[in-house]
Amino acid sequence: MSGVRVPSPLLSRSVAAGCTSSPKTAIARGAVYGEKGEYGKAIADCTEAIRADPNNADAYINRGFAYQKIGEKGKADADFAKAKELEPDK
Repeated sequence: MSGVRVPSPLLSRSVAAGCTSSPKTAIARGAVYGEKGEYGKAIADCTEAIRADPNNADAYINRGFAYQKIGEKGKADADFAKAKELEPDK
């Protein structure tokens, strides 16, 4: 994988079925989009997760990877820094 954190297969199946009820689900959906190269959708889903839970480091990490893939280094660096601030051990 390309650094994207993908949750459990059960959650991934929920995402594929269109269930969207939590930040974890939005992060999972964003990870799936990222793996498919649909970085704009990945960024949108991670942003949705961050709005719902601004202290979720995984959302910032995944969004950072998506920004990195589209050449938005500054935004990627900012997201990675925020994730490190929230969870220094990650």
